[in-house]
Amino acid sequence: MPAGAEFYLEGEVDYADVRPDGPLGEIGGYYMALEATPTMTVSRIFHRPDPLYHALMPTGLEGDAYLTFVSRAHVEGFVKKQFPFVGEIVFVPKTFGSSVVVSVRPAARAQVRSLIMFMTGFPMIKKVIVVDEDVDAHNLRDVEWAVITRCLADEDVIVAAHLQGQPIDPQSAGGAGVAKMGIDATMQGKHIEERARVATGNRERVAAVLRSIGGVA
Repeated sequence: MPAGAEFYLEGEVDYADVRPDGPLGEIGGYYMALEATPTMTVSRIFHRPDPLYHALMPTGLEGDAYLTFVSRAHVEGFVKKQFPFVGEIVFVPKTFGSSVVVSVRPAARAQVRSLIMFMTGFPMIKKVIVVDEDVDAHNLRDVEWAVITRCLADEDVIVAAHLQGQPIDPQSAGGAGVAKMGIDATMQGKHIEERARVATGNRERVAAVLRSIGGVA
């Protein structure tokens, strides 16, 4: 019995008694129903004197954080070993570990494409956006700026069909697989000018002025 358990259910799983399971609200914001699962007959319940029932709510940030942690554990080590030019790997919040932004150091354009194909091969990942190091991978506005200014839609958007997805993705139903997308929003191998920036000294002065007026939204 786990020492820290609030509740403990004792019983038997009956594999001969298989019944439909669900629909259950899932983190992706949809209902999920399993075709059939074995039943469990509970014979006794134990609990602490003042037990707390801890549930993961559908679409909640807690469940999203858990699945993101699982995705990162599966992906990060493999990706950085295979592609040493990878910097940060950022999982977009509230996408249950399926949407990823990757920042990269200078690399050949073909390597960026290979990175995208490699990452979409993981069942939990459905969309990959690759950006340069000068883009803040945690800032979705900055990422969107990179997509708009550095992605050539007819060349840099990759769509791969019929790949394995997460079971909680409603598009995974039927076993036909899901379509996944990769976006090369880098300057690698493209004739794109460097990003215009405020000079370092002036940037510090601008930051001080912004702080003095309470910042900007």
